[in-house]
Amino acid sequence: QHAQSDVVPSLREDTTIGDQLSSMFPPDAKAPSWDVNGEYVAGKLIVYAVTHAQRLLKVGMKLTLRDLLKAAHPKEGKLDGLELRDGYLSLLVLPKVKIVEGWVSEFKSNRERDT
Repeated sequence: QHAQSDVVPSLREDTTIGDQLSSMFPPDAKAPSWDVNGEYVAGKLIVYAVTHAQRLLKVGMKLTLRDLLKAAHPKEGKLDGLELRDGYLSLLVLPKVKIVEGWVSEFKSNRERDT
């Protein structure tokens, strides 16, 4: 949404996505400078992952990194898996507001146009 990236240098496989977001966007902390509306707060976020086949996976907050890697299984016998960009696993973090619905629709529209 804001074209911002954070690199998490180390994330244990058994850490939940929700726990990681809580450390990055705690409810009582000052919002990052790019979040002018204060929308990026743990508990009010949705996370997505993109696979090689351009599937969009909604990531549950109780999922661990290990569970997420298992969840990106092949679909319909095709090879798939989570997409790595420059050697990093990218997760898309968005606020739970109406803009998310628009973002998902736009992603799917772009995916269909590109295939």
